Amino acid sequence: MSSLSVRGLSKTIRGRQVLSGVDFALERGEAAGLVGINGAGKSSVLKCVAGLWRARGEILFEGKPVREDYVAFARNTGALIEYPALFPQMTLWENVLYFADFYGDGAVEEAARLADLLGLAQAKEKKLRAFSSGMKQKACLLIVLMKRPSLLLLDEPTSMLDPKSAAEIRSFIGHIRRERGISLLIASHNLAEIEDICDCALLIDGGRLTGKIRLHARGTVKAFRFTFQTAAKAEEAYRAAEGRYAVQTEGRCLVLYADALQMQDFLQKCKPDFLDLSAGSGLEMQFTEQRGKGI
Repeated sequence: MSSLSVRGLSKTIRGRQVLSGVDFALERGEAAGLVGINGAGKSSVLKCVAGLWRARGEILFEGKPVREDYVAFARNTGALIEYPALFPQMTLWENVLYFADFYGDGAVEEAARLADLLGLAQAKEKKLRAFSSGMKQKACLLIVLMKRPSLLLLDEPTSMLDPKSAAEIRSFIGHIRRERGISLLIASHNLAEIEDICDCALLIDGGRLTGKIRLHARGTVKAFRFTFQTAAKAEEAYRAAEGRYAVQTEGRCLVLYADALQMQDFLQKCKPDFLDLSAGSGLEMQFTEQRGKGI
């Protein structure tokens, strides 16, 4: 059975059609990425699915129409869309305790585990207004995931973050969704990010679903290229990783050959102080080819 089914999703705003007859299904444990240029309709799909916007069409969760039991859908869904509504004047843990009252038993214990995974354990008593952008995004993911949702909706989760924070968050999302078997629908303009995290890409153009691309199998090894400020820093990272990971250096760059879980482990244990990160994206080539064919 599909975790999420969307049928004929259409939305009009001030006389302009922003979505037109969007149909797709997300299997249990599957991760799908919404891919398209700015204004294509990626965020609109997420807002309609999450219930933030009313739209025509049908949305089913675990085989049942969402409109018939939105409470059950909301209880099992985590959504991070646009700027998160946390309380900046409160500490991280005060935010956790506030939302735990809505989530029920086990939420606080799960939050503590996630804080360790996200590297936020030492920042529990720190006010959110003092957090960096990367730490704020991690805090938002913690709040969303502490209720253990079976469906996760994310809109540009690494937008406006520095390369290091973006890499950590991408790696965490990939790890946690595989660990829990979470179904994931994510919108991103970053094609390499979609390829890293997702099983398939849903191509959106002009508010229409124009194609679907199956991506690499889980566990596929990829080459991640880290760029450092100096060759000495690249060499330092190489020494920290040597013997535990498949790595090589090229001047100011270090290349790590790893799958998603190994990448997460490398970031957590070696903590490389890099300036930029890239990975070859087969999706980018395929997306360009598909658009050229006019699908």
